Amino acid sequence: MGRVVIESKAIRYDHALGQKRDKEREAKRVGRRNLGLVVLVGTFVVYGVTRNANRPAGTTTDSPLTTTRASAPSPITPAPVRLSPPPTSRLIEPTPAIEKPVPLPDSVDVIPSPTVAVDREAAPVPADVAPQVAFVPPAPLPMSAPLTTPAPVATPAPVATPAPVATPTPRDLDLAARYTRAMEAMNRRSYRDAVTLLESLDGESPAYRDVAAQLAEARQRRDAEMQRALDIAQTAQQKQLDDELVRQKQVRFFESLVGTWRHEEEEKNQINRTTREEILTIGSGCSGVLSRTITTYERGFAGWKRTNSAATRATIRCDGTGRVSGDINSQILMQGATLFLGATPFSRK
Repeated sequence: MGRVVIESKAIRYDHALGQKRDKEREAKRVGRRNLGLVVLVGTFVVYGVTRNANRPAGTTTDSPLTTTRASAPSPITPAPVRLSPPPTSRLIEPTPAIEKPVPLPDSVDVIPSPTVAVDREAAPVPADVAPQVAFVPPAPLPMSAPLTTPAPVATPAPVATPAPVATPTPRDLDLAARYTRAMEAMNRRSYRDAVTLLESLDGESPAYRDVAAQLAEARQRRDAEMQRALDIAQTAQQKQLDDELVRQKQVRFFESLVGTWRHEEEEKNQINRTTREEILTIGSGCSGVLSRTITTYERGFAGWKRTNSAATRATIRCDGTGRVSGDINSQILMQGATLFLGATPFSRK
């Protein structure tokens, strides 16, 4: 059983890295050249196979590719043609295509054909055989939108189940009522009542609410209030004592002023003489009357003769400090047994 083996050598692309424009131009030129070479090789192979199939039996062919001896023609399936992928911006090592052998009749002797070496630079493609095919670069793939990670969904917090409400007992109601009354007493500043209520609660249920803290605060405020009241009482008592001392002093002062006081004064020269007599009468309560008499004398053959006499009367009153008011505004002062009304001294009559 004979076979027709067609060997083909893959063409490697060797592109020098250069500028982008030179790369694109070189890629297009190499693509067109490779396509022409593939078409040319395929044309030669098909031509040789078809010529050997149409030649009568017992004849030989002068084709440089194959020499076939066959008794009858048989259909030959042409070998598949593999097109090289378009060149890219980097060097690509093309993978040679695997050719499937074509079965031939048993009477056909297969003579292996010589390997055809194709030089890319030295073997140009004829214009009438290899048509010029424009290289169309593949369309760029559409850019997909960037994947975004969805935001994590917050897990809702579990809803707490409310605890069952316990039914208050009569004792709880009584404790709550007394605690409420104690707080109301604290707000009214009735600390004694608050202490009484809180002490009863503390004795019966020490751990009830904040009875211990409230009781300590109520006692502190009660003691402070009692101390303040005591201070006020002591101050008032001291004031009463002071007032009593002042009153007693005033009484003694008034008692020392009660009576009749007299003041005499005389002025004279060789011809005239003037006398002034003042009588001060003071009763209880430091109220009194001041009588003043002024008499004028002249000297004669028989002695001093009274020529004029004038009398005045003034009402006065004084307080415990000796301040005088009324017809005369002055000050009364006791120095020993002498009474001074202003600057005028009086002696008891």
